[in-house]
Amino acid sequence: MKTQQLAAIAQTRHLKMSTVREHLLEVAIWSPDFPFEMVLNHELTQQLATIFAAQSDIANWSFQEAQTALPTLDFFEFRLFQIMRCQHVRR
Repeated sequence: MKTQQLAAIAQTRHLKMSTVREHLLEVAIWSPDFPFEMVLNHELTQQLATIFAAQSDIANWSFQEAQTALPTLDFFEFRLFQIMRCQHVRR
């Protein structure tokens, strides 16, 4: 987490980008102090919070719904945001 450049991590470790992202999701799930703000930018977090403000059941959030509102959103960002919100609910 010393760098925000996931591509650089993938290249240095000789891993696929999908592998790096999958490992980050796993760490985010298990680490109560995961630094979400280092991976998700504040603007995206705010936009997703607005989209799902009326939906309290995080498990029923739809990636397709979010991607309709934010066409450049990728699934990794969506899932990381869900994990972040779950972490906040548990506290």
